[in-house]
Amino acid sequence: MKWLLVKLVMMAVVLAGLLNYALYLKTGQSPLANIDWRMPKFKVPDVAIPDVNLPNVSLPGFGSDNEGEVATVYKWVDAEGVINYSQTKPEGVNQFDTMEVDPNTNLVQGEPIPEPEPEPETKPKEEKPTAALPDMNLLPTPDRVQKLMQDAQNIQTQMNDRTRQLEQAIQASGAK
Repeated sequence: MKWLLVKLVMMAVVLAGLLNYALYLKTGQSPLANIDWRMPKFKVPDVAIPDVNLPNVSLPGFGSDNEGEVATVYKWVDAEGVINYSQTKPEGVNQFDTMEVDPNTNLVQGEPIPEPEPEPETKPKEEKPTAALPDMNLLPTPDRVQKLMQDAQNIQTQMNDRTRQLEQAIQASGAK
Protein backbone atom coordinates (compact mmCIF):
# COMPACT_ATOMS: atom_id res chain seq x y z
CA MET A 1 0.00 0.00 0.00
CA LYS A 2 2.85 2.36 0.90
CA TRP A 3 4.64 1.73 -2.39
CA LEU A 4 1.43 2.26 -4.34
CA LEU A 5 1.05 5.69 -2.76
CA VAL A 6 4.69 6.52 -3.50
CA LYS A 7 4.23 5.44 -7.13
CA LEU A 8 1.08 7.55 -7.49
CA VAL A 9 2.81 10.64 -6.09
CA MET A 10 5.82 10.11 -8.37
CA MET A 11 3.52 9.69 -11.39
CA ALA A 12 1.70 12.92 -10.47
CA VAL A 13 5.00 14.83 -10.21
CA VAL A 14 6.20 13.46 -13.57
CA LEU A 15 2.84 14.24 -15.20
CA ALA A 16 2.90 17.82 -13.83
CA GLY A 17 6.42 18.26 -15.18
CA LEU A 18 5.44 16.92 -18.61
CA LEU A 19 2.37 19.21 -18.77
CA ASN A 20 4.51 22.19 -17.76
CA TYR A 21 7.03 21.35 -20.48
CA ALA A 22 4.30 20.80 -23.11
CA LEU A 23 2.74 24.19 -22.31
CA TYR A 24 6.17 25.78 -22.49
CA LEU A 25 6.73 24.30 -25.96
CA LYS A 26 3.29 25.46 -27.17
CA THR A 27 3.24 28.99 -25.68
CA GLY A 28 6.93 29.76 -25.21
CA GLN A 29 6.58 30.48 -21.49
CA SER A 30 6.15 28.36 -18.42
CA PRO A 31 2.78 28.51 -16.68
CA LEU A 32 4.64 28.57 -13.37
CA ALA A 33 6.72 31.61 -14.39
CA ASN A 34 4.06 34.17 -13.36
CA ILE A 35 3.70 32.85 -9.80
CA ASP A 36 5.27 34.87 -7.01
CA TRP A 37 7.26 32.27 -5.07
CA ARG A 38 8.41 34.64 -2.33
CA MET A 39 7.25 34.16 1.24
CA PRO A 40 4.42 36.50 2.28
CA LYS A 41 5.42 39.26 4.65
CA PHE A 42 3.85 39.03 8.07
CA LYS A 43 3.54 41.97 10.39
CA VAL A 44 3.69 41.37 14.12
CA PRO A 45 0.90 43.28 15.86
CA ASP A 46 1.88 45.90 18.39
CA VAL A 47 1.23 44.62 21.88
CA ALA A 48 1.41 46.78 24.96
CA ILE A 49 3.73 45.28 27.56
CA PRO A 50 2.35 45.85 31.05
CA ASP A 51 4.63 47.17 33.76
CA VAL A 52 5.44 44.39 36.17
CA ASN A 53 7.07 45.12 39.48
CA LEU A 54 9.61 42.40 40.01
CA PRO A 55 11.38 42.04 43.33
CA ASN A 56 14.87 43.49 43.37
CA VAL A 57 16.96 40.35 43.49
CA SER A 58 20.64 40.72 42.80
CA LEU A 59 22.77 37.68 42.28
CA PRO A 60 26.53 37.88 42.23
CA GLY A 61 27.79 38.45 38.74
CA PHE A 62 24.36 39.51 37.40
CA GLY A 63 24.26 43.27 37.64
CA SER A 64 24.66 43.66 41.39
CA ASP A 65 26.26 46.72 42.91
CA ASN A 66 29.04 44.73 44.53
CA GLU A 67 30.29 43.11 41.34
CA GLY A 68 33.05 40.53 41.89
CA GLU A 69 32.45 40.04 45.63
CA VAL A 70 31.82 36.62 47.14
CA ALA A 71 28.17 36.22 48.22
CA THR A 72 26.65 33.87 50.79
CA VAL A 73 23.68 31.84 49.62
CA TYR A 74 21.45 29.84 51.98
CA LYS A 75 19.84 26.57 50.96
CA TRP A 76 17.06 24.83 52.91
CA VAL A 77 14.14 22.44 52.44
CA ASP A 78 10.73 23.66 53.59
CA ALA A 79 7.91 21.60 55.16
CA GLU A 80 6.55 20.64 51.71
CA GLY A 81 9.92 19.23 50.59
CA VAL A 82 10.74 22.12 48.21
CA ILE A 83 14.39 23.20 48.01
CA ASN A 84 14.78 26.97 48.50
CA TYR A 85 17.72 29.32 47.89
CA SER A 86 18.09 32.82 49.28
CA GLN A 87 20.70 35.48 49.96
CA THR A 88 19.07 36.24 53.30
CA LYS A 89 19.12 33.89 56.27
CA PRO A 90 15.83 31.95 56.42
CA GLU A 91 13.60 32.75 59.40
CA GLY A 92 12.03 29.91 61.35
CA VAL A 93 14.25 27.27 59.78
CA ASN A 94 16.69 25.43 62.00
CA GLN A 95 18.53 23.39 59.40
CA PHE A 96 20.05 25.07 56.35
CA ASP A 97 23.27 24.96 54.33
CA THR A 98 25.39 27.94 53.45
CA MET A 99 27.35 28.23 50.23
CA GLU A 100 29.90 30.80 49.20
CA VAL A 101 29.36 31.89 45.58
CA ASP A 102 32.24 33.60 43.84
CA PRO A 103 31.18 35.09 40.48
CA ASN A 104 34.74 34.84 39.20
CA THR A 105 34.86 31.04 39.37
CA ASN A 106 33.10 28.29 37.52
CA LEU A 107 30.25 26.83 39.57
CA VAL A 108 30.40 23.50 37.75
CA GLN A 109 33.26 21.44 39.04
CA GLY A 110 35.27 19.64 36.40
CA GLU A 111 36.41 16.05 36.58
CA PRO A 112 39.80 15.69 38.19
CA ILE A 113 42.51 14.60 35.81
CA PRO A 114 44.11 11.41 37.08
CA GLU A 115 47.84 11.41 37.47
CA PRO A 116 49.56 9.23 34.90
CA GLU A 117 50.95 6.07 36.37
CA PRO A 118 54.63 5.54 35.76
CA GLU A 119 55.37 2.65 33.48
CA PRO A 120 57.14 -0.23 35.21
CA GLU A 121 60.65 -0.75 34.12
CA THR A 122 61.06 -3.82 31.98
CA LYS A 123 64.03 -5.47 30.50
CA PRO A 124 64.37 -5.06 26.77
CA LYS A 125 63.10 -8.13 25.01
CA GLU A 126 65.27 -10.01 22.65
CA GLU A 127 64.34 -9.26 19.11
CA LYS A 128 62.90 -12.23 17.32
CA PRO A 129 63.32 -12.52 13.61
CA THR A 130 60.21 -11.23 11.91
CA ALA A 131 58.31 -13.42 9.53
CA ALA A 132 58.55 -12.55 5.89
CA LEU A 133 55.81 -10.21 4.75
CA PRO A 134 53.31 -11.64 2.30
CA ASP A 135 53.74 -10.77 -1.31
CA MET A 136 52.13 -7.38 -1.77
CA ASN A 137 52.18 -7.55 -5.54
CA LEU A 138 48.53 -7.33 -6.50
CA LEU A 139 48.93 -7.71 -10.23
CA PRO A 140 47.08 -10.73 -11.59
CA THR A 141 49.14 -13.72 -12.57
CA PRO A 142 47.91 -16.94 -14.13
CA ASP A 143 48.43 -18.81 -10.84
CA ARG A 144 46.41 -16.24 -8.87
CA VAL A 145 43.62 -16.22 -11.42
CA GLN A 146 43.48 -20.03 -11.37
CA LYS A 147 43.35 -20.06 -7.52
CA LEU A 148 40.62 -17.40 -7.59
CA MET A 149 38.56 -19.46 -10.03
CA GLN A 150 38.98 -22.60 -7.88
CA ASP A 151 37.88 -20.67 -4.77
CA ALA A 152 34.82 -19.39 -6.64
CA GLN A 153 33.94 -22.91 -7.79
CA ASN A 154 34.29 -24.22 -4.20
CA ILE A 155 31.98 -21.49 -2.93
CA GLN A 156 29.45 -22.24 -5.67
CA THR A 157 29.55 -25.93 -4.76
CA GLN A 158 28.94 -25.11 -1.08
CA MET A 159 26.01 -22.86 -1.99
CA ASN A 160 24.49 -25.56 -4.23
CA ASP A 161 24.80 -28.11 -1.40
CA ARG A 162 23.10 -25.76 1.07
CA THR A 163 20.30 -25.03 -1.40
CA ARG A 164 19.77 -28.74 -1.94
CA GLN A 165 19.66 -29.32 1.83
CA LEU A 166 17.12 -26.52 2.29
CA GLU A 167 14.92 -27.87 -0.49
CA GLN A 168 15.02 -31.34 1.09
CA ALA A 169 14.11 -29.87 4.48
CA ILE A 170 11.18 -27.94 2.92
CA GLN A 171 9.94 -31.05 1.12
CA ALA A 172 10.28 -33.12 4.28
CA SER A 173 8.30 -30.58 6.33
CA GLY A 174 5.63 -30.30 3.62
CA ALA A 175 5.20 -34.08 3.48
CA LYS A 176 4.32 -34.28 7.18
